[in-house]
Amino acid sequence: MPSAEPQPPKKPRKEASEAAKDSASKTPLYARLSPAIGSSLRNWLANLLAFGPPSWRYLPRTFFVTLVSVVGIPFRWYESFVLREKLKATKLKEDPVFIIGHWRTGTTFLHNLMTKDPQFGFITMHQALFPRSFMSTGFFRWFLKVAMPATRPMDNMKLAVDMPQEDELALSNWGRFSFYNGWHFPWRIMDFYRRWVEFDGISDAGRAAWWREFNRVLIRATLNHGGKRLVLKNPPHTARIIEILKRYPNARFIHIYRNPYVVYLSTRHLYKTAIPPFNVQHYPEIKMERDFLQVYRRMMLRFFELEKIVPSDRLHHIRYEDFVENPIPMLQEAYAKLDIGGWEAAAPKLEAYLSTLGGYRKNRYNMRQEDIDTVKRHWGFAIDRWGYEVPD
Repeated sequence: MPSAEPQPPKKPRKEASEAAKDSASKTPLYARLSPAIGSSLRNWLANLLAFGPPSWRYLPRTFFVTLVSVVGIPFRWYESFVLREKLKATKLKEDPVFIIGHWRTGTTFLHNLMTKDPQFGFITMHQALFPRSFMSTGFFRWFLKVAMPATRPMDNMKLAVDMPQEDELALSNWGRFSFYNGWHFPWRIMDFYRRWVEFDGISDAGRAAWWREFNRVLIRATLNHGGKRLVLKNPPHTARIIEILKRYPNARFIHIYRNPYVVYLSTRHLYKTAIPPFNVQHYPEIKMERDFLQVYRRMMLRFFELEKIVPSDRLHHIRYEDFVENPIPMLQEAYAKLDIGGWEAAAPKLEAYLSTLGGYRKNRYNMRQEDIDTVKRHWGFAIDRWGYEVPD
């Protein structure tokens, strides 16, 4: 594949490790702040006790997260008190629309586009990082505006306090029932995946506890957006689709998928650039690759089984490569298939947003033969399912 930045020959592991440290040392402080900064203190300390200890090099990050969690206690108490009655009275009038698909398949692009439809509310970055205190004070909003980078580290897409964000991040800062907590404690990441994505070994009471926390996140988003229907984007929901339908039987799902060869390269880049700010434990590159290969395989095999029992008017599939070429007609088809409604009012807003993206350039990667062999060996079932070939 062509590449905007030619890849150097492979270096010995020691040299690669030293290069990574040099790169990290040059990264601005704000870009290294942990996404756990808005976590409740109880959640953060419980995870440290259960899945720690943190690595020595991450003790400053661990201390800083703990400090911000302590500072946030009065803000969380205040919001719970001030909004208590409003939160009790807030209901989801309509079940959400869920955007699903593995990371790096275009879920963010689709989510950003759909949130321009004025009928929808969504989880904001502010809520995702401070889910229990984002509505009642401007302090943490100011903090994020000062500390947050302008673009995402893995793909240079725009970041802003009020832009859409994944509900899984909000869930990880709300409590312990989230796969993303595994990125903080990567030595147990597959335990988090099995428990809180597949619900393997989780009792009915445990599943109910997960749902209560998730629903509280959605209630706050609904209140924040004046009662609008929510459009949510969350890759882990790809393997939770039936669990979600049990709780939200009228939910709609838009599944977007992409060439697994490209997803492999892009996911590897994601784990090297966007996951490190989460870590409070050392995450060796060899384990990192083994983990994301396993997550994709487990997630997509499970989804292929679950989709067979999802009603046809609840789930719509979008091929990423076609979508980026013709987003408006393809999204119109999704609205019609899922009976979402409101297309006539939405279309001008969506087209206006797309007109602002002309200068954006996607990452480009080199694909080596060993990468091709790895994808075929681990993800060949998805390649065969969708009929993809090795990109030129």
